Amino acid sequence: MRENKDTNNKKKKSLTLAQKKELCEKQKDQKLSGVQLAAQYGISTSTVSDILKRSEHWLSIDTTLPNANNFREKSSVYPQLEEVMSIWVDQQISRNLTINGPIIQQKAVECANLLDITNFSASAG
Repeated sequence: MRENKDTNNKKKKSLTLAQKKELCEKQKDQKLSGVQLAAQYGISTSTVSDILKRSEHWLSIDTTLPNANNFREKSSVYPQLEEVMSIWVDQQISRNLTINGPIIQQKAVECANLLDITNFSASAG
């Protein structure tokens, strides 16, 4: 959990996507109350309530993915390109081929052209 200070000198805690999933699982399996979960995670009961309202979404999170440790979900500007690139990277890894940043960038530009995505610029991250 990361801690931030707000204007009232209270520490604000943010939960990772994986922690939100864990919270929903605990509520579902152990039948813990919102107050108990809030105390356990160091967050407000209203935050617990907000998380539980979206519990179906949080329970679908794959905690083995690297983004499970993110604090926020980020939507892709080019979801179709991201899907194609994800498949391509998986194929390269399964073939034990070496891939690096410049190779991925080059392939992303090629795929963007094939998908008729204009004004695309492959970044290093």
